[in-house]
Amino acid sequence: MTRHEVDDLYGATLVEGLDAGVCVLAGPGEAPVISAAIYERLAHDLGVNGRPVVADLSGEHLRRAIAGGIPVLKVSAEQLEDDGWLATDTDDAIVECAARLRDAGADTVVITRAERGVVVATGQGVSNVHSPRVQVVEPRGAGDSLTAGVAATLAQGGSIADGVRMGTAAGVLNVTRRGLGTGGRREIEDLAKSIDVRRIA
Repeated sequence: MTRHEVDDLYGATLVEGLDAGVCVLAGPGEAPVISAAIYERLAHDLGVNGRPVVADLSGEHLRRAIAGGIPVLKVSAEQLEDDGWLATDTDDAIVECAARLRDAGADTVVITRAERGVVVATGQGVSNVHSPRVQVVEPRGAGDSLTAGVAATLAQGGSIADGVRMGTAAGVLNVTRRGLGTGGRREIEDLAKSIDVRRIA
């Protein structure tokens, strides 16, 4: 993209973001055309103007976004290992990694661990998120469904705990279906009632 195209894209994104209840910063794809620095600027400019940001990122885009300040970061343990944040996926290592991500600029850190569930770290502590066990039909899209559930809940004025429950329910329902992100709202809301968040640190 040319400098002018980047400027136009940034301006349009910033204006729309300032008008939104919640902004989601997602990954740029396999061959990114947008500099990671744009993510840092967006995170900062939206955050200082009171717009909640949920980031679902990895790699340099994750590093730059949290440098700008991120209210909610969702990332998989696998991505954290690939990026050098996490040496091994043990409970102690996850807790320590979440603390480092929070120190770097993420207020709340949501780490997905495939069949091992979800860990959420806030200023109040670290919790495991327990959900019903299901047979996986299609694992793709579970993380995106979780991010969507968190963002939608926050946009409606819900708490991060409620958002994690809703997002986890959306992710669980997603893996039981062949279509990505195709779970119904009523089913997700009902399933969220069975999601248990337990403090571990």
